[in-house]
Parts: sequence; structure tokens; C-alpha cells
Amino acid sequence: MQLYSHIVDLRISHPELDPSAVTRTLGMEPQHAWRAGDPRKTTKGTLLAGTHATGYWRPIRFPMVGVTPPTPWLRTHWTSC
Repeated sequence: MQLYSHIVDLRISHPELDPSAVTRTLGMEPQHAWRAGDPRKTTKGTLLAGTHATGYWRPIRFPMVGVTPPTPWLRTHWTSC
């Protein structure tokens, strides 16, 4: 039997997105998050010109091989393919 490996990569964006609300709802800390109007920065924190046009939230990726989803919300909404 072949073992399959999967990665879930969730990204949420919207002009009025509040990243802290996503963090509270999912119970997961983001790897990247900002609100519309926040200053743009590189991954190392160096300021770039301009501001973000939309809010964005992305958690740290997690492998899906033989693991339970890491949050109660994901466990509740989990479905198998």
C-alpha cells in the first residue's frame, strides 16, 4: 500500500480582513499576517515602499500524514477525500 503525503496551505485575503479575528477563530498563529493599509515589509522586516491593499493571513504549513488536525475548528470541519 502506498503512503500518500499531503500539505495543506491555507491563505485568506480580503480588503477588510482582520487577521487577529482569523487567529482567534482558527486558534492558530499566522506565519504571515497584515491588514490593508499596513506598511509593506520584506520577510526580514525591511520596510518597502507603499502599503498593503488587502488584508492577508497565512498559517505555518503543516503536513497531513497520519496527524490529527491541529485545532478544534479544523477537526470539526475536517473531511476526507
